[in-house]
Amino acid sequence: MPETWNPTGLNLKGPDGADGAAGTAGVTGAAGPQGPAGPTGATGAAGATGATGPQGPAGPSVWGGITGTLDTQADLQSALNQKLNASQLTVGPAPPPSPAVNDLWVDTN
Repeated sequence: MPETWNPTGLNLKGPDGADGAAGTAGVTGAAGPQGPAGPTGATGAAGATGATGPQGPAGPSVWGGITGTLDTQADLQSALNQKLNASQLTVGPAPPPSPAVNDLWVDTN
């Protein structure tokens, strides 16, 4: 407010009052939406190849009663020859219509 003067030239303004108290903080609004994700960084270089493991022992392999190395498979072929051929197997209440040598019939009666 501007100062006012009376006719005698004296200032009629009183002393300044004390400073007012600080105002209160305004209410914060809700957070805005999340911004888009930034670009993916470059792929790092591939790591070094690990060490090679130890070599297995040499020698003939043994599978059940079949022994030998890959260059001598006579015992393996002999064992395979003794296996049943599934096309020669008949399972049911009646024998095969034309049985042949080495056919097998399992009677389910």
